[in-house]
Amino acid sequence: MVYPARASLVIRASAAVLACGVALSVGGCREEGTGHAGASTSAAPSGSAAAPAGAAGGIPTKEASPSLAAEGAPLPADADPEQVLIAADRAATSARYVHVDGWVDHQGRKVTVDADLTSAPAAAGWISEGGDKVLVRYVGGNVYARGSSALYEKYLGQRAARRVGDRWLMVPASGREYQQVTGLASPGGLLTELFPDAAGARKTAGGSVGGTGTVVLTTSSGSGSLTVAATGTPYPLVVDAGEKGRITFSDWGEKVSVTAPPRSQVVDVSTL
Repeated sequence: MVYPARASLVIRASAAVLACGVALSVGGCREEGTGHAGASTSAAPSGSAAAPAGAAGGIPTKEASPSLAAEGAPLPADADPEQVLIAADRAATSARYVHVDGWVDHQGRKVTVDADLTSAPAAAGWISEGGDKVLVRYVGGNVYARGSSALYEKYLGQRAARRVGDRWLMVPASGREYQQVTGLASPGGLLTELFPDAAGARKTAGGSVGGTGTVVLTTSSGSGSLTVAATGTPYPLVVDAGEKGRITFSDWGEKVSVTAPPRSQVVDVSTL
């Protein structure tokens, strides 16, 4: 059995990277069900159909706008907010790789996130909070986290920390806490979380991100925005939630490889 006290380090790390980093709500990371950062159970799995426009949650369906350009094509200059969301969803869902970095606010604490995601799904990166930095990987249905000996002692206790040493901690992603991970640790399946009320989004003129022209979608409340590439493939580029956080998406389609740590370097949390 994996006791919450023993698994807390891995849970916090994986939740921050795989939930907040990927499915950051423009109103801030949600805390539902498990009570862990960003552990929303409403995120759609990668490649799943989005809810129709105007439905409770979700972006409009791809069929809602038959005049929209083909998948991967640049946005038409006159694309409305729903068309922008549809195109961004198509681009994100079809992408195999992306890099995410930025920060989110979790219960008044700033959590920095930097990770590569693949459509496998898999993820590799790190999070940092209050000087505590944790390396995280999600691959093969398992979540791995590696921190300093001081961090292990803080979360696991002195005896367990000595046993772990400088090795990785592993938690199988099969429990309730990780049912959402497989849907979040990939480039697709994120816009339903970003814009639960697609019909209320507003389109405004954008500048450029890394030399790429953009359009900006703002939530009906004005509290957050999503920046989408207006030239080339309409990938999501920036999620800005004001005081709640800011996440950037880059290196779309650039191949990365995520592998599990060697068995000799892994300790199963359930054995502690």
